Amino acid sequence: MKRRHIVALFVILMSVWQRADSVSAEKPLDPLDPAFWTRVEDSEYVGYIIPMDWSATPGDIERFESEVRNVRPHETSGHLDRFVTELHQYRRHYWCRLEGGKKILHVWFFHQESELVKDGDWEKQIVTVRGGGDLFFQVRFDMETEKIIRVLPNHP
Repeated sequence: MKRRHIVALFVILMSVWQRADSVSAEKPLDPLDPAFWTRVEDSEYVGYIIPMDWSATPGDIERFESEVRNVRPHETSGHLDRFVTELHQYRRHYWCRLEGGKKILHVWFFHQESELVKDGDWEKQIVTVRGGGDLFFQVRFDMETEKIIRVLPNHP
């Protein structure tokens, strides 16, 4: 009788130990780690969803992309001519942020002629750029209203 209890206890302990081992082996969510990014791609764009505060769906990205295609040069004070005419040549990081409880998509654009894209760095790490002129842009998009809040070119 005691032997059955020992075997049963051993089986239970092994089961608990294996579950604890599998839980501790899981990598904690780190939105800055490209392993947690989701690649989204279409004939018009290529980018990565970076789930900072929430996670966008491919449908969310398509709604943003539909709206950003409607930006016109006269709406950008003339600073975004290249952005408007070569939109499909920019790679993107879609940062999912919460601002005052609102879901905001911060989108960073990197032109395919930039060293970041040529070297593939934009696919391996979070990128921030100072300067660079019209090779880099930022767009903020309100997911609730489905409207662009702001379009910002980088300075020369």
